[in-house]
Amino acid sequence: MKHERKKFIKRVNRILKLLRGSNLDGFRVCFEFNNTFKDLIDGWVDYAISKGVKRLELDFSPTWACEGAKCYTFPHDRFTSVKTSVGVSCIKSLTSLTLLYVHVTRELLEHFLSNCPLLERLYVSQSRDLVKLKIWGSSLRLKYLHITQCIYFKSIEIYAPNLESFGLVGGIKETHVNYAPRLLDLHIGGPKPVQYAICPLSNYLSQLQSLVLNTYISPYLSWSEPMIDRELRKVMKGPNKHLKEVEIIGFVGRPIDIDLTIYLLESAIKLEKIVIAPRCPALLGTPWEFNQIEKNERAIKAAKQLKKILPRGAKLLIQ
Repeated sequence: MKHERKKFIKRVNRILKLLRGSNLDGFRVCFEFNNTFKDLIDGWVDYAISKGVKRLELDFSPTWACEGAKCYTFPHDRFTSVKTSVGVSCIKSLTSLTLLYVHVTRELLEHFLSNCPLLERLYVSQSRDLVKLKIWGSSLRLKYLHITQCIYFKSIEIYAPNLESFGLVGGIKETHVNYAPRLLDLHIGGPKPVQYAICPLSNYLSQLQSLVLNTYISPYLSWSEPMIDRELRKVMKGPNKHLKEVEIIGFVGRPIDIDLTIYLLESAIKLEKIVIAPRCPALLGTPWEFNQIEKNERAIKAAKQLKKILPRGAKLLIQ
């Protein structure tokens, strides 16, 4: 890794020297870096911003072997100070900001939102410095806002007239969506997503085109273990004329899995396709994703039984 990193750094520096007089449409660095390389990365960020970059992405996702290293900290003072050469005037062209495994504070993100009139996309993941965030402004162009796996992130407040896609994954405690009339896509995840996110967003559910609900209990519980029986709350039943596709990942044939699926099949009168994946959600995208499918014959058998109650014209796929 050390050898490859040295080669990568030399290659980036060589390319940047060739772009002396050019403006940048996009600047994306995707490699394993931590705060040990802060001076180097600060220089790259300064360069990109000074060139009027529109799309800035820093993806420093670590390998398993280096997860413990401290993440890179974004150079806050460089952008909040009007005295620096990369101050407020240089970030006005920014339309998209993506930060993965980069420590960033509420103050800096709100500064970008206030001083980047063209900003439409903001994605932050795995930042330990982010605790609260206020997205507020009638003139905001922001269309895409996703905050995921920020371990200390507890509260968000939103007033965004152009917001179309909103993602919130983690241990959130407070969600206040005061105004988001154009919201179409919602991705919510965490230990209690319904209580802390779905309920505050209930006024917008009827207008959604896509809803992803990712709920987990504990990383130490097997996804196929039987759950303790509990009394279920009744919900209002009525025809859903908008839902066309459903995908359920982690279906293992428990009563709670079957009850939820039956409810969706009975209410979604315009359903075209339902995909049931009896795979562990935590293993998606890994070499072990399909390892346990053969072992979980109960889930596959239970899923096949659902064909009997499919709405007319709907397809059932078991993957």
